[in-house]
Order: sequence, then C-alpha cells, then structure tokens
Amino acid sequence: MKILIIGGGIAGLALANLLKNKTGITVHLVERSESWKTSSTGIYIPSNGVKVLEHMGLGDQIRKVGFMVNDRIIYNSKGKHIVQMSLEEIWHQPNPCICIKRKGLHAVLAEDLGDIKVTFNKTVDLIIDNGKQVGITFSDDTQDEYDLVIGADGINSRTREQILGKIPFRKVAEKVCRFIAPKPESINAWTLYISKDGQFLMIPINDQEVTCYVYNKDQQASKEDYLKPFKAYCPPVGDILKNFDPKDAYWTAMEELEPLNQYGNSRVLLIGDAAHAMPPYMAQGASLGLEDAWVFYNLLGMDCDLDGIVEQFSNLRTERVDWARECNRSREKLSKLPHWVSSVGIKLIGRKKWKADYQPLVNIPFE
Repeated sequence: MKILIIGGGIAGLALANLLKNKTGITVHLVERSESWKTSSTGIYIPSNGVKVLEHMGLGDQIRKVGFMVNDRIIYNSKGKHIVQMSLEEIWHQPNPCICIKRKGLHAVLAEDLGDIKVTFNKTVDLIIDNGKQVGITFSDDTQDEYDLVIGADGINSRTREQILGKIPFRKVAEKVCRFIAPKPESINAWTLYISKDGQFLMIPINDQEVTCYVYNKDQQASKEDYLKPFKAYCPPVGDILKNFDPKDAYWTAMEELEPLNQYGNSRVLLIGDAAHAMPPYMAQGASLGLEDAWVFYNLLGMDCDLDGIVEQFSNLRTERVDWARECNRSREKLSKLPHWVSSVGIKLIGRKKWKADYQPLVNIPFE
C-alpha cells in the first residue's frame, strides 16, 4: 500500500510517526517549506492529546522538553482570584496536560521517521482520484500514484479545496497575539487574567519560559495599541509587557472552518486543521489532530476496506469533533459578554462547565 501525506504539521507528522514501522505500507510525506518550520510560540495540549503521544511511545520525550500543567486559574486584571480547578479533577489522572514549544513538539515527532520518505519544498498541483488509485502531479511536474492520500496541510488546505471546493470560514477575530516571554516565578499553571478589555493567558512551556496569548476586544486597535490595556494589569502581566515590542509577537486571525459533511472524498482523507480548524477556546486543535492520526492508524490495523475508509473515519470522528466545536462556540460567546457578566458566570459555574465540556473527551478512541 502506498500512502501520501501532504503536510508536515502536528497531525501529518504524528501519522507518519505511527506508520513508520507498519509493514506492507510505503509512506511519502511532502512538505511545502524548505525545512521543518513552526511558529515561535507554545502550544497547550490537553490530556486527550497527551494520551495519544503516550500511546506513540513519546510521553517521556515530551515531558522532558515541555511543562506538565496541573491547574487552571483565573484572575481579574487587579490580581483578584476568580476561580481555580485541578486539571486532574477534569481528566481523572495525574499530570494530565502539557504545554510545550511548537518547535519542541515538532522536533519530537520528526526525530525518528524510520524509512519514511520526506520531500521538502514540494506541493501538490493536481489530484485525480479514480476511486481505486489517486494520481498526483507535484509542483516539480513529477507524477505518482497512491492508494491513499492524507491531506494534513492545515487550515488553508489546498488538498481540501481540490477535492471539496472552497469551504467557507467564519471569522471569529481579526487578530490575536501570541509570544514567548520569561517565566514569572509565580506562574506555574494555566493562568488567565481577564478584564473589560480582553484576556491575557500565560502557560509555562518549561522552567524558564511561558507562552502568552492576548485577545483584545477592540479588534480595530492597531498592533501598536493592541497591548496597551494589558500594560496596566497587575504583575506579572504588566511587568512582562513593560518593554515588550509587539513586532516580536506572532499575529494571527481566529477562524472556524465550516463543518464538513465528510472528512474527504473517496481515497483522499483530511485530518487535523484541514478537516476541522477551530479557534483555541477548548485548546483542542493539536489534540484532535493527534487523535485523527491515531484513529486512522488503528483503522488501517483493522484491515478496513479502503473504498470506505473516508466514511468510516468520518463516522468515528464527527460526533467528537462536533462536541468540541459546540463547546468552543459557547466559550467564545462567554468571552464576548460584558466583563462583569462573564466574571460572575465563571465564578458560579466555571468549574462545573469545565468538567462537563471535557468529560466526553477524557477517553480517547481505541484506548
């Protein structure tokens, strides 16, 4: 069996890593960049994603380069405590979640790909799926045929557009700000500061650094003005921003991909953000992508019918992804309410809602 993986992000690399020792399968991974490249930010991975990495045999490695996160804490901008919850209480296991540099996670996934062929600086220009084989024309005009093609090429997936057409996005925010900063001594958990102006989140990625996420409700603010309201926050937020240059941040929009009826077509399957991109309110982007790789790997192990593998995969993933999306949307609405309303809501039902939102995700498929 010949499989082509398009895209070397988290989902694509995880699948390549899982397939590297599977007998009877030849895997080719193509990546559009000239080398492995990731943004200079951190990524928070809840327990369901961590479980997949553990099943892949990478648990010890990610713990060495990441930071185990055991609590969620929310304060107002003056440092007044609003709510705190043990993540062990949500996920029912110790040290359930991890925050890690994207480059660190990427390095762990790419460290040993065995005999898998990896080609950089290459894209797919044409996909012709006849139901039994998928003909591929690459950007260098070379051609090949595969039994299965996996589109793992992210939120702006060309694979998705070629097989399903243009799928609309819902714009959630024009811009959010992410960056890495020195770790304040007091920050040892998922720590969020909120006010009428927006949100400032810090999560340790190691003993020396935190990854920061900033959302300003004034989406018309320029990059120069975007961080100004948060400079008035209590320490350590104000201290971090005192001499910070917004040009050093990683700026992105937040968008949600319209739900797909099926994650692919015939012999071309979509995974990760190519299939179900959503904003980070549930922090499920990486975890769902890792789950996708794990589910596909297990489907192959069941000697499933390749003619129906897209449908089987979609049936296994849709309900879980839809749940995460709906919980995501409810958190998005909460974040956009007047500050005093959202603060009261978080204080009264925050713990209960966190448990309810994540409960269906505690056990991963094929565990």
